[in-house]
Amino acid sequence: MILIAVVTWYERPNCFDNMKNQDEFGVDCGGSCAKVCTNEIAQISPDWVRFFEVKYGVYSVAVRAQNPNNLVAFSVPYRIKLYGSTGLLLGERDGEVYIPPNQAFGIFEGAISVPNDKPARVTFEWRDKTNWVKNSAVNKPMVIKDVIRSFNGPGFPRVTALMENTSLQTVRNVRGVAIVYDLNGNAIAASKTIIDKVAGGGKAEMVFSWPVYFGQEARVEILHWLLPMGEQ
Repeated sequence: MILIAVVTWYERPNCFDNMKNQDEFGVDCGGSCAKVCTNEIAQISPDWVRFFEVKYGVYSVAVRAQNPNNLVAFSVPYRIKLYGSTGLLLGERDGEVYIPPNQAFGIFEGAISVPNDKPARVTFEWRDKTNWVKNSAVNKPMVIKDVIRSFNGPGFPRVTALMENTSLQTVRNVRGVAIVYDLNGNAIAASKTIIDKVAGGGKAEMVFSWPVYFGQEARVEILHWLLPMGEQ
């Protein structure tokens, strides 16, 4: 008598088996999987894109956007283009941005050289598909306690945000973008800065400055978030 044994291997359902199982909302996405399903995501479009003349032939560009998702995205590539009045491309800048969860955020690119013409319009586009992951942070430890504006005194315009770390842990890489609006709600200037670290319960100043004067301001908006290590 010949006995034939058949051995079968059982692989437990997981997030990499190309099947919709466990508590997944789609194939290997949603539920307990780190990958997020496409239908869970509200897409992000900029609220506005503006360019500002820093000095003759040099411009900066600011973008304000809102992430309504409780999701984060790392090193998302984008492209900014400046065009002249005839539609001629005058300059462009590629970059990457970390998108924080559940909040507005800013993108700022400075020192874009346009030596031979004046820009008439600016465009912004995401250069690749955004890979979203679930947000693991439970709170935002950095809060703004006060904002000091110095636009009309000696020296160039300056904004100082007094920040406080409300947690007991040291936080690092606090990124900030300041946007100055005129009386009609139009952005007339922007700047960015970063605080390397703030001890638990500590305070720090986030300082923004501009090398030129601008028109009458009505309000200042400061967007801030924590950058994961390695992000820009």
